[in-house]
Amino acid sequence: MVTKDSSGVFGNHLTIIIMNIIKILLIEDNDKHLADAKNFFSTVENVDVTYAQTLVKAIAQYPKHSDGSGIGDYNNVNPISMDRLSQYDAIISDIHFPLRNDEHAAYTTYDKRSVDWTTVQPIGVGIAFMAHILNLPYVLVTDGSHHGNSNEWIYRMMNTLNESTNCGHRLVAGSDDTTGAKYWASAWEKIQKQLIKAGKL
Repeated sequence: MVTKDSSGVFGNHLTIIIMNIIKILLIEDNDKHLADAKNFFSTVENVDVTYAQTLVKAIAQYPKHSDGSGIGDYNNVNPISMDRLSQYDAIISDIHFPLRNDEHAAYTTYDKRSVDWTTVQPIGVGIAFMAHILNLPYVLVTDGSHHGNSNEWIYRMMNTLNESTNCGHRLVAGSDDTTGAKYWASAWEKIQKQLIKAGKL
């Protein structure tokens, strides 16, 4: 970004400010919430946000064909790729979302077992622990109550991680009464605080 000097003209006092671009992974499976998140971050400068709706889309490491090209066996995909996660500066994640939702998400195994990976699960907790291991700033975001039946245990676990890092709460709960939107601004604020603490902002 280039700024003018105090006289209001470009000249000998030209100042060049280099701004770091913050790379964020944002995981959200709900179409409305995802649209709201995109709308919010479109107004935030110096961020590069990658959006995903499933674990596979977010950080999957697909095996290759035997000749090294393309994607190999979908059913043998390893969705836990720490390398994929570590390429980001921060993680903002929904709590409950599916492993995958593509044409390979449901199938029958060789021994006649039915597999359906579109089931919504608290995968965001795993994302949080992976980010914690990698020392990446992260926040979990939900439109439900943090004291609800499905979130209370998550809230308590997050508090335990917070105490070990002294970074404050990393769970943003609830939604706007009027729009139904999740509190993406609050999530971004918490990420900024963590980035500042880490000396990255």
